[in-house]
Amino acid sequence: MWTAFLANHPQWQAVFTDPNTLRHLSVDYVMFRDNGVWIKVIGQIIGDGYPSKWHERQYNAYGFDLLLSAVSDVEMIDFNFYGALNITVTRHDSYHYVQLEIGPHCKLNCRARSLEVINIKAYHDDGAV
Repeated sequence: MWTAFLANHPQWQAVFTDPNTLRHLSVDYVMFRDNGVWIKVIGQIIGDGYPSKWHERQYNAYGFDLLLSAVSDVEMIDFNFYGALNITVTRHDSYHYVQLEIGPHCKLNCRARSLEVINIKAYHDDGAV
């Protein structure tokens, strides 16, 4: 799973005890900044594998920022960063090859020196826009 390649993997495991809980991820927005990519990822809390206080507070959604640093060799197909997200990461020597499939048509492929997740937060999503 792509989370095994996170630079801050121990912190990630402290929040998400079961990697299989990461289903139904979507992209809220994407920012290109300096030589990095900042992706706001959101998901639904379904089942176990989340912190107990999230369940106690009846949160039904969560979000986090996925940071790709020192990005190069960017290839983009269909510039539409909205919708369901599938992440694939493979390691090659000193970099990671990252493939993002967003929605039915958008694809972003790149090389990144590191991947990190920050700002993990749970909340109650009432469906309002």
